[in-house]
Amino acid sequence: MDATVSDSPQELNIERIDRISELPESIIHHIYSFLPTKDTAITTLLSKSWGSKWASYPNLDLDQSLFGKELEIFGFHRENPTENRQKRVRKEKFIKFICVQKFKLYISIHELKHISLVKKWIRLAMKRSVREVKVHTPMPPFLIRIHTLPQEIFACKSVTVLKLCCCDLRGLLYKAKGAIKLPSLHNLSLNQVFVDEFTVKVLLLSCPLIARFCFRNCKGDFNDLFVAGLENLKILKLIMPKSGFEELERVTIVAPSLQSLTISGDAVMIKAHKSQELKSLTLKGVDMVTDELFHNLMSEHPLLETLQLDHYMVTDELFHNLMSEHPLFETLQLDHCKMLERIKISSHRLKSLTIRDCLYLEHCEIVTPNLLSFEYDGNLSAFCGGFIYAPCQWKVKLELDCDILWLCDLESLVQGKRFKDLTLSISSEEISSYYDDDEKKPLAISPCCEVEHLSLGTDASQSSYKAIIEGLFSICQPKILSVASTIKSANKFIRDVKIERVKRAKEDDPQCLALLKQRPLQWDTLLNALPKLGGGHVYFALNWSTQALYQS
Repeated sequence: MDATVSDSPQELNIERIDRISELPESIIHHIYSFLPTKDTAITTLLSKSWGSKWASYPNLDLDQSLFGKELEIFGFHRENPTENRQKRVRKEKFIKFICVQKFKLYISIHELKHISLVKKWIRLAMKRSVREVKVHTPMPPFLIRIHTLPQEIFACKSVTVLKLCCCDLRGLLYKAKGAIKLPSLHNLSLNQVFVDEFTVKVLLLSCPLIARFCFRNCKGDFNDLFVAGLENLKILKLIMPKSGFEELERVTIVAPSLQSLTISGDAVMIKAHKSQELKSLTLKGVDMVTDELFHNLMSEHPLLETLQLDHYMVTDELFHNLMSEHPLFETLQLDHCKMLERIKISSHRLKSLTIRDCLYLEHCEIVTPNLLSFEYDGNLSAFCGGFIYAPCQWKVKLELDCDILWLCDLESLVQGKRFKDLTLSISSEEISSYYDDDEKKPLAISPCCEVEHLSLGTDASQSSYKAIIEGLFSICQPKILSVASTIKSANKFIRDVKIERVKRAKEDDPQCLALLKQRPLQWDTLLNALPKLGGGHVYFALNWSTQALYQS
């Protein structure tokens, strides 16, 4: 809308201009790319020009999770022959008109006769030189074994991205009669697919330009998984549970341009031929490889910059050797490494360090002067007897048992540190309060660290909750404090404080949403809404002053 004012001050002439309809097709299609398909279709109501632009939009997303029952296959029914001919003519005209670049189909199949309809839709997309294809068709086990995809999908010269889920590729070579050829394919993903060893090998050899391959939770008869002949392969993800590959013994990888490798599964022999380009390695799974195989795998790739170990049984000695032999690490992530007890990390190159749920970790010595990101999730004891020098902002999640020394231990950890997020989960018995309830005196504050966001979760009683809040505020001055919305006793100790926002567990209660949108939001209002929230957190914005603070 543009408003133009006439020369006469008494008159106001408003000229209405339809700017929306004048937008070029490329801009409208760009707007569509941010909207779900259902909302995209609704935009046809804006103007006639948008109706025609929607019909020419090159992305076709048929996702049942977005449409619900509106996108279901109800089966076949007989129609008038004349109506059938008219529909066929309109369909042919529509197919010639549309140009599909991206085709996504996510729909559940419950009957055998529905499979033929899905095949027709896929064939139509293939005829329009589609570039990206994503097909996910969940179905009962007795159907998935007989659900074969149209052969056109494996001989489409225009396809660059192909992602398949819940289908059967066994016997594909026999049915395709050697017609598998995907010369433009760069990205291939097979998820929950029935497939055999030979089909995978030939399929990969038929994709000479493939740069990304993901093989996830598939099932089939395998002794060896051979990934080779792919000169352009840069990213490889192999997620192979033992339940799907009982006979799998060996994984061989020959990819000279490989840059990122992720392997998840149970005990198999892994041989990755040397790649000078490999910079990122992720290993997930208990007892996935032996120490000897792990050592050989690491020694073949001395230039690694990123390493992630998840549920891997790495020992202290093996970890020490690993850090000594690979000084170029810039990113290190340790998740659920239950055999680690004492670790020592000294690196000037390390930029990102993450340690999560290493349950038996007791001692940490970390010297990383150039670290940009540090995340820790675990027990406080790992820090009490160690030393950490990491001048960046920390993200730390701790589980604490509130004994008489809890605050001293916490203060020794946070002393001089900067925290982006400090999350504390505190279990406590009764803790004596900082002052008697009948007495009102200043809260002694000598902050020893910087905290942007302090998140508190506790099962403490009312008196203990009061002592915990006092203790935390005595060592830090967080900008944001978030507490569990179920803690009603907090309103006795956090008063006259701005409630910045509420993170809700339930989003669909209009009365609750109306209450929470009130500004300023008061404690009484919030407490009335608590039963409808279904859990969540309350975020307080704290404005600290240099004067002595008093509790109300």
